[in-house]
Amino acid sequence: MNKQSLKFKILFLFTSFLLFLLSFLIIIIFVIFTAFLSEEAEKIDNYTSFLSYMISGNTNNNFENNIYEPENYLWEIIITDKNGKLLYISNEDFAKIKDDDKNYKEHPSVKNALLGNWGFKKVIVNNKKYYTSSKFVVSNDWIIIVQVPEKIILNNVIRTILPILILILMIILFFLSISLVFISSILKPINILTDHINQYTLSKENEHIEYKKNDEIGLALKAFEKLTIERKKLEKEILEISENERKRIGRDLHDDLGQILTGISFQLLLLEQEVGSDKDKLEIVNDISDLTVEAINKTKIIARGLCPVNLLVENGFIFSIEGLAKSIEKTYNIKCIFYYDNTIIIDDDVIASNLYHIILETVNNSLKHSNCKEIEIGFFRESENVKLIIKDNGIGFEYKEGNGMGLKILKYRANLVGAVLNIDSIINVGTTISCIFKLYNTD
Repeated sequence: MNKQSLKFKILFLFTSFLLFLLSFLIIIIFVIFTAFLSEEAEKIDNYTSFLSYMISGNTNNNFENNIYEPENYLWEIIITDKNGKLLYISNEDFAKIKDDDKNYKEHPSVKNALLGNWGFKKVIVNNKKYYTSSKFVVSNDWIIIVQVPEKIILNNVIRTILPILILILMIILFFLSISLVFISSILKPINILTDHINQYTLSKENEHIEYKKNDEIGLALKAFEKLTIERKKLEKEILEISENERKRIGRDLHDDLGQILTGISFQLLLLEQEVGSDKDKLEIVNDISDLTVEAINKTKIIARGLCPVNLLVENGFIFSIEGLAKSIEKTYNIKCIFYYDNTIIIDDDVIASNLYHIILETVNNSLKHSNCKEIEIGFFRESENVKLIIKDNGIGFEYKEGNGMGLKILKYRANLVGAVLNIDSIINVGTTISCIFKLYNTD
């Protein structure tokens, strides 16, 4: 599992948990709101029943004395006869209402009741929403309506459930805080581990892992760091053995096989003198002599390829690069510039061999693919480091991380000497490859 996948899964779980909490909060709010709204409806309905009981059978003009308006509630009471004529209304002076204005048949609450829609309902009066409860008093043939503005009921409900909502929100925030702490404590060390693994797989120089806790993840990080160090040591040892073996084979080719072929060449010269004027035999001897000279030259080339850097001579590494630059100019007829800081001395076989092959591989790529007219190779100091650059003025290419086996080999060789390899290529401008490393014996 890569780091992006892990982050996505943790983010998905966290988002799901958050959505669950929000859904839970919405459901709780809905349930509480419905319960309190039902309670308010029951209060209104009970009060309407109470009024119908109090005025039942009372048809005298003083029936309003039996109406007890509830305290602290802004409820409106409307009483009409069975035809919708107003008999009583709270919050207004009934005596001042004209007879023509007492026809309440079209009043939404009364009209609703006249149509037989008794009980608790929701109506709109003068563009305002009301909750109403209606009862029919059979003994009087009266209609009793109690209506309450929706705003008042909602305010009562909100005022009641607000402390509960605050408590629920505090609980949710507490769980969110715990979740964030948990995610941070798990994801951060995993990020450190995955970053280190990515450096390992991309052949970059590993830095020391900063993780102070001695928990399971800390132990895993330490074990991985130890494994990485041991792997680098093993790679270096293998490379040293490989380089020594290459040098031995190169020396054997040069010293043994080369001497044998040279001896054969001298013997052929003697044989040529003995053959004299015999043209057929002389032609055979000349052919064998030419093949022997070709074999000697190829043996030298192979030996030089197996052991390109001779550190037994002073500045052997620099001489090898100078020879490579001259060979490029002569063979490919392009300009190859080599400059260096003469205070830089490379006397380590592993570093010298890998740097040489980095230069050789980069130059070969430029010659094959870039159509360049000039190649530049440079060694110089940069602060406490040494910097190698190989630059061409070719067509460039679109660089992407991990493309091309050649680039992977370059990075691998750079990593073996503890170097950081950077590739910068611009289309139709050229390519620059730099290799930065520490060299502790440059003084």
